[in-house]
Amino acid sequence: MQISPRSDYPIRVRPRGWDEDPAVARFYDGIFDVTLNNTVTITFVPERGPRSSALNRANLPADLDSIGSSDEARLEAVLFADRAVTPDADRAGTAEPLQIPVWRDGPDAVPGTVFYISRDEFAAVVKDLEALTAEHGDLYSDSPVSSLRGHPAVDFVQRLLSDPAFGEQDLQSLRDPD
Repeated sequence: MQISPRSDYPIRVRPRGWDEDPAVARFYDGIFDVTLNNTVTITFVPERGPRSSALNRANLPADLDSIGSSDEARLEAVLFADRAVTPDADRAGTAEPLQIPVWRDGPDAVPGTVFYISRDEFAAVVKDLEALTAEHGDLYSDSPVSSLRGHPAVDFVQRLLSDPAFGEQDLQSLRDPD
């Protein structure tokens, strides 16, 4: 189902490192959270290294407070995202569901989704996210999405919302009430 063009929810763009402990914040460089309507977060995660492990929780430290590398931070960011976007040349244009984390387990639990895009598209989106951060990175940002249309990152997010793999529950929170 399409998001109504009348929907004018607020949007916030924050580098993940701003919200992490200073001791590990550098590992989160390049990761951005885009929050729509204060409820739906899409996490943009750079490509992990060539020897990176599969998308599997077992490949992270048991204590997530002991993340010790950019690859671990990126894996954590993807695995625990509601919606993640990451570059992958071989899987660009596809999406896959993620395992439901234990704390979300229950009858209404919905798995997260990772969306794969090309490296070039990811680079353009992240460049725009970096630029948007200065004005729209505040925790209480209430910039309406209509004021940001035309930005590559915002236009990408708008297209992503029409992907069948995007969660209906999330889409519902972005619709204007009838």
